[in-house]
Amino acid sequence: MSETGRDQADGLRRMFRRPPTPVIAFAGGRSGSGATRVACAFAQGLAARGVSVSLVDEHRGEAGAAALLNAQGRFDLWQVINGDALMMQAVIRAGAGLRVVPAARLAQQRDGLRAEQQVQFDQCWGAVCDGGEVVVIDALVGTGGRLSPLAAKAGSLVVVTAVDSAAVMGAYLALKQIVLSHPRLALSLVINRARDAGQAAAVADNMRALMLDQLGRQLQCYSWLPRIPAWRRGGAGQAAMQGPVADLEALLALLPDDLRYRSRGDEGLTNPNLPGGRPANPGRCSPCCAATVTRE
Repeated sequence: MSETGRDQADGLRRMFRRPPTPVIAFAGGRSGSGATRVACAFAQGLAARGVSVSLVDEHRGEAGAAALLNAQGRFDLWQVINGDALMMQAVIRAGAGLRVVPAARLAQQRDGLRAEQQVQFDQCWGAVCDGGEVVVIDALVGTGGRLSPLAAKAGSLVVVTAVDSAAVMGAYLALKQIVLSHPRLALSLVINRARDAGQAAAVADNMRALMLDQLGRQLQCYSWLPRIPAWRRGGAGQAAMQGPVADLEALLALLPDDLRYRSRGDEGLTNPNLPGGRPANPGRCSPCCAATVTRE
């Protein structure tokens, strides 16, 4: 083939090649920080706006996204990789545009896969990406800040922390370990259960200063969430929460431009299926932290 013909062929392949699916992982700085709730709210909010989402759940039992959304099933991704189930058996639909993929046992595999398992893993990962325009991972951070084979695919990791001192210190230690284990991973922060914008801003500024001074890393603080009522389970595909989910609109900055523009709306990124949910009113609490306050 001539150089001109080869250049034309390469150009056509680039033109029709599907862009990589954005992968965003959410993890708690410590147990109970609310990372699963935030991941579910973000995934459901995108799905409600017409963006299809694959939500990967790395947690076992009642602690994970599948339980929160009442979308548990018999099979998981580890069984698919080992030939004990089909991919279609492991995937659970949790409402229009939202698929849940249980992967708790796979998330425990931090020491590598056998060659034949790696082949199956690659095929399963391709199916996860093909099943949604965005992949959201409810991630489980392992010892030393190590991520699972799935969460290691993420381009962005959003760490969720509450505002009490133990939670903030736990979030910093988790971030420090993650930076050492995954130095190229982009890191962001959601501050959960804040009393008001001022408290959220103080936590965000302190965390950002710590990360920059101690680790030389920039930390973008995307959102804060107020205290919200305890969650409850609904039917399959229903939001397992009471009351409004605060605005997560600023997290759209993690998406490519085309999906970001499609996902934007006049209201905050709230799930319209939430019982009693009302739109949130976005504001700003600091240059690095997108604040939200619910309307009275």
